[in-house]
Amino acid sequence: MSGFNQIGEEYGKSVGGSAVGLTLPAHPTSGDTLTPKHLLVFVHSFPIRWSAHSIPSATSGMWVPADSYINWTEPDWNYFSFIKRVRFIGIGGTATLDIIYLD
Repeated sequence: MSGFNQIGEEYGKSVGGSAVGLTLPAHPTSGDTLTPKHLLVFVHSFPIRWSAHSIPSATSGMWVPADSYINWTEPDWNYFSFIKRVRFIGIGGTATLDIIYLD
């Protein structure tokens, strides 16, 4: 197994009552959009729901409680398809996400 390289981060992303996606990291010199294969997200403050195939709502999408992680770091998988399509919505208030993009 090889290690991961962190290729971007997005700290303090606000997730309220409207679904939001991720901002893919850019290459530091060329500005090209990078394609991370893995992702680690910490959910602060309020729970969220996420979906990569539809718009999540208060009653649909995968539930993630506050103060927990979304961990897409299985080394043999490529999560980029999820990463580029995933949307998040806060449940009960505005959640904050800390996101690390890995390759």
